[in-house]
Amino acid sequence: MDFNSDNILDLAVSNIQDATVVVLFGTTNGSFVIQQTYTFNGSPTCVTSADLDNNGSPDLIVTNTRNNTVSIFFNNGSGTFIYSKDYKVGRTPNFLTIGDFNNDNNTDLVIANSGSNNVSVLLNNGNGSFSNATNYAVGKGPIYISVGDFNNDTNIDLVVVNGDSDTISVLLGIGTGIFQAQRTYKTGVNPTSVIVGDLNKDNRPDLAVTNSKSDDLSVYVNICKG
Repeated sequence: MDFNSDNILDLAVSNIQDATVVVLFGTTNGSFVIQQTYTFNGSPTCVTSADLDNNGSPDLIVTNTRNNTVSIFFNNGSGTFIYSKDYKVGRTPNFLTIGDFNNDNNTDLVIANSGSNNVSVLLNNGNGSFSNATNYAVGKGPIYISVGDFNNDTNIDLVVVNGDSDTISVLLGIGTGIFQAQRTYKTGVNPTSVIVGDLNKDNRPDLAVTNSKSDDLSVYVNICKG
């Protein structure tokens, strides 16, 4: 993301051991310089960026695994971030991703909570504030989430990697920010991540899951007719 509007990509890195998130500005020669370090009273595990308040500047979203929260930092337009608020989610949040789950053109959040075996969905009110989390049950130890339209209804769906139950969970969205109950699929041993993409060129999103302890890859071909 370009945090300071200079048309050069920048970075944000979470450091769980020293409880910081570091923002680094990119330079024209491909190197990076530290712009600011943000200290947390907890354990920041995952950071991503998106324009949450629709002002044209990417903001930061950070999961805090020790405090069971997700933190929002607004970009002032120059690449300096201002803390806004913490939102409660499930236990041990360790991964998050974004999408427009209720089709209102605002960026919403979904967080994988490995300690409570669920995912938390937070809907954006349009100004960068969020509704209280709605939690959906998944398998044991969810550690990764990706999104896509798996049933060709134009609504965003979720796929969750459950590292401790050797499964993935697919939750179909209905377009209002609500998701159906999970459908589970077996994977190899200790799955760690999933990639969504059209693997067989039929214009439907397929899934590929990495399995760390069985040293293999699980591939799921989408057969939904839509």
